[in-house]
Amino acid sequence: MRLAARHLLFASLALGLAGTGLLASQDPPPRKPPQPQDSAKYIGARVCRNCHRLPEKGNQYDHWGRKTPHVNAFKTLGTEKAREVARERGIEDPQKAPECLRCHLTAYGRPMEDFERTFERVRTWGVQCESCHGPGSAHRTLRTRAAARQSPQEAKRLTTIDIPPGEIRIPDEAACRSCHNPESPTYKPYDHKTFLARVAHPNPMRGKKKQAGGKEQEPEGDAGGSGTGLR
Repeated sequence: MRLAARHLLFASLALGLAGTGLLASQDPPPRKPPQPQDSAKYIGARVCRNCHRLPEKGNQYDHWGRKTPHVNAFKTLGTEKAREVARERGIEDPQKAPECLRCHLTAYGRPMEDFERTFERVRTWGVQCESCHGPGSAHRTLRTRAAARQSPQEAKRLTTIDIPPGEIRIPDEAACRSCHNPESPTYKPYDHKTFLARVAHPNPMRGKKKQAGGKEQEPEGDAGGSGTGLR
């Protein structure tokens, strides 16, 4: 009798769970197809400049190095002002503190196998291209291969409109706010449109292509936890 009652109880529970859908067989969500950047490595801004220093394409390298504070983000941590702010929070040396370096160095905390040797020479260059755009080795390789099949004139006309999604990240506002947020001890109200204008480095050809009907890939978030200097 007890055995029959137990079987009846189990049957009732199974029916109840089936009614909620918990026992129903469900297909797993579709996997996102592998992207070139998934296995890419960090290469450093010196490598990026090989292509991104052309005046006719906007000279993004010089704009980053001369007109934005990003390049000096690590040096900023060595200033007296930064050390004073750090001492107030019990941090002896902000240039060695993980809570500071995650937003003042590119790819801080990533394992060594995520870097190519070219990155070592620029490791202390602060917030580089790959802080916002993600690791660039796949982008470099694919663009180099494409250029070998094109004339110099065709290669120079390439913009982000021509680059397939998944090759290099186009950062969005959330990516910037991963460091420009109230957790920063020197945070100031962040208006994305205003601050973006200070660091934007567009390719002038992109606007012409968009006017002609070209479609740009959507921005992607999660910049990897790298930001600017004292904010």
